[in-house]
Amino acid sequence: MPEVFAIISPIHAPLFYFALARECVCYLHDNLKKLENLLNVVYRCTFPTDGSSLHVFEKAKDGFKRNIVIRGQGPTLGQSDCSGIVRRMGPEITVAIIAALLAEQRVIIAGGSVQCVCHAVQSVACLLHPFSWPYTLIPVLPDSLLEIVNSPTPYLMGLLRTNMYKLKSLAAKDKNQCTDDLTQVGFTS
Repeated sequence: MPEVFAIISPIHAPLFYFALARECVCYLHDNLKKLENLLNVVYRCTFPTDGSSLHVFEKAKDGFKRNIVIRGQGPTLGQSDCSGIVRRMGPEITVAIIAALLAEQRVIIAGGSVQCVCHAVQSVACLLHPFSWPYTLIPVLPDSLLEIVNSPTPYLMGLLRTNMYKLKSLAAKDKNQCTDDLTQVGFTS
């Protein structure tokens, strides 16, 4: 019978949660009670910041200790393949997007597939390092929530190119809009 892990957290750290999910899969094959104990211990621990790790020690029945280390990597430039996104968007547009984010503007990145848009948004957020984006960050905005783009607060979000026509009224009202046609950029893998 298949199992599903759903991790809901206010902290954006996909690499950390991926490593945690890998550990959970190991425990799932071993013992469900051990998995529950591991998750309870992890839940009570302080979240590791960039550069630190979460250490969990487990005593086995044979007396040996198992040290589980989950690194709190956060968005790391070397692990997010930002160069591909910069090549696709071009350095001028990438710098303009970073400048808009640092000026706390609203930024929408559009592309043809969910995977490419999500990767582009997360890469742009990663390029802000050592700063982080404290406002709304939505890797891919679902079709049913398009009204979120009318929010007056700063945001960084991804949108499928097929939904761009629905935003014409927003773009016409926004005096800070970029006049470059970003739909010419293809985010294909």
